Amino acid sequence: MAKAITIALVISYLLDRQVKRRIERAKARKLELENQRIEQELNK
Repeated sequence: MAKAITIALVISYLLDRQVKRRIERAKARKLELENQRIEQELNK
């Protein structure tokens, strides 16, 4: 029983980390696109 709970907690933790990584990547991508847009404005 305790083993099953431990496994469930580990899986939950790993999925949580994966979601956080995905969110961070999305934020980084958004910033990158914003930087490109600003550079294009400056180069006009």
